[in-house]
Amino acid sequence: MSPLKSAKFVKFVKAHALGNDFLLVDRKELPIPDEWPALARALCHRRRGIGADGIVIFEARQGPSFSMTLLNQDGSHAEISGNGLRCLGAYLRLSGWTSETEFSVETGSGTRRLQLIEEKGSRFVFRAAMGMPHLASREIPFQLEPPQESVVQVPLDVEGRTFLITAVSMGNPHCVVFVDRLDLNVLRELGPRMENHTRFPRKTNVEFVEVRSRSEISIGIWERGAGETGASGTGAAAAAVASILNGKTDETVTVVCPGGDLKVDWEDRKEVFVTGEAVVVAEGVVR
Repeated sequence: MSPLKSAKFVKFVKAHALGNDFLLVDRKELPIPDEWPALARALCHRRRGIGADGIVIFEARQGPSFSMTLLNQDGSHAEISGNGLRCLGAYLRLSGWTSETEFSVETGSGTRRLQLIEEKGSRFVFRAAMGMPHLASREIPFQLEPPQESVVQVPLDVEGRTFLITAVSMGNPHCVVFVDRLDLNVLRELGPRMENHTRFPRKTNVEFVEVRSRSEISIGIWERGAGETGASGTGAAAAAVASILNGKTDETVTVVCPGGDLKVDWEDRKEVFVTGEAVVVAEGVVR
């Protein structure tokens, strides 16, 4: 049965970016926004639904340009997802919604641009312009008195332990923790506590980062509203920006996620670019 009271069925497309998976739904399928959180929870459930980290509700506009609204697995709204953005781009190309190799998508954090790099069947590689990172504590937001222009190596108390964190917003908040050795079990333990820490009034995404070289880092990801994920576009961007701010890497970084690699460029310390793949998996109908 459809999770929407106002519709008999819902058409969807499933896509993933390095294992970070999303359900894409045309806005015209969903007349009542109040029902979107329930839809996200129902469709994203791994056992009782189709299963996904989030749902992207998209709308076509002139230009060509498009808009997307993102809801997490738990039904909460999110400002943006870099991987969800590329997943949407893959479907828009594959389905013929656009034949352009460059196009824009309006997100909850502003307009983001996609440039097609490679296309093979249902697999696409895009370079996404992710905007400028917000570094000031008030813009992230991160509670700090007095407010600071950047949040770099600031102590954060979690369950009786103190961590030095770097906080960044890529249109959504991120808490970056550098570790000597990446241990996903520790991330699973501390990620939920950091996500809900009172110093992040809008909650936060969490990345644990192991620096491998001046040009490569590996990360573990705990996403706000979704939990542990195989990859994150904004998380990779935030981790790279934090690494650069702390002087640990150069300004072009390969970010090794559990699900695969993303390339992040912050060469002029203005706009951040993330390059990576997205794959359209299936489409169908939920009744």
